[in-house]
Amino acid sequence: MSTYYQRKEARIQAAMATLTINTDIFGTFALVPSTSKRIGVYSVTINETGKVPFAERCTCPGNAEHGCRCTHMIATDRMFLRTSMYVFRRMQAV
Repeated sequence: MSTYYQRKEARIQAAMATLTINTDIFGTFALVPSTSKRIGVYSVTINETGKVPFAERCTCPGNAEHGCRCTHMIATDRMFLRTSMYVFRRMQAV
């Protein structure tokens, strides 16, 4: 039997595997599919003012209505952190 945290981690991993990063005239955003039984894709606004971009807002009900940090934002943050760590390691190897 899996715990709440194991199920949440599985949802985050699934979201990381399928999210896409896009840019438009308003900035950078990620399209992340719903991690629950709902059907849909949520848009996560990405703040690029620092060294590592991070998720700022999400259009899912959890974040849009309640302001909580959702799995879509966590998945987006982890994707950027993983990418920046890969680039950092590659730069050190040169």
